[in-house]
Amino acid sequence: MRRSSIPSLSLAIVVLLAGCARDAATAPLPDDALPSASIDANGAGASRIRQALLLAKIAAATAKYQRESVAVNDGYTFITPCFFSAVGLGARGQLYRKTPLLDGLIDPKQPEILLYEPQEDGQMKLVGVHFVVLAAPWDAANPGVVPMLGSEPLRDRRAPGAAPFPSYSIFVALWRRNPSGLYADFNPAVSCKYAAVSVPQ
Repeated sequence: MRRSSIPSLSLAIVVLLAGCARDAATAPLPDDALPSASIDANGAGASRIRQALLLAKIAAATAKYQRESVAVNDGYTFITPCFFSAVGLGARGQLYRKTPLLDGLIDPKQPEILLYEPQEDGQMKLVGVHFVVLAAPWDAANPGVVPMLGSEPLRDRRAPGAAPFPSYSIFVALWRRNPSGLYADFNPAVSCKYAAVSVPQ
């Protein structure tokens, strides 16, 4: 892992251990996929620790994507211009998606979407990741159950206009501290100032 990733990773772990926005519990985490949640008999403290370890796993797997070229070579493709909040909540950045990962599972080592902030010199800076679960296969296999990223439920984006296709998803600000919260949809610390094209949402 590059040295530049250490402060952000440490911050993410500290945030989770200091106090999560939610105290939902989850079962011990599988190595590769997180299909759903269940009861944690050890309580919220153990859940926070597991969530921090999960975030560390995600950070370790995505550290190489600090370089946009590595992400592109690994199959991620540019899909949107720089998104920013129309009501001043911040921005998401530009989205790069690896389409073969769009399915009914969450693999912490392979987020479906990477978020990049355009820089003044034309470079792209990784600021977060976005996990997406297609609603159709998920709902068919798990009726009435919301998919989870560890102890954090994904947002329901099945309503028309909520997303390009019915899905559940969650943003994780692993690589740029988000004052609005680790899982907030927009990050006030991210900007579209140097984007060639930006779009309000």
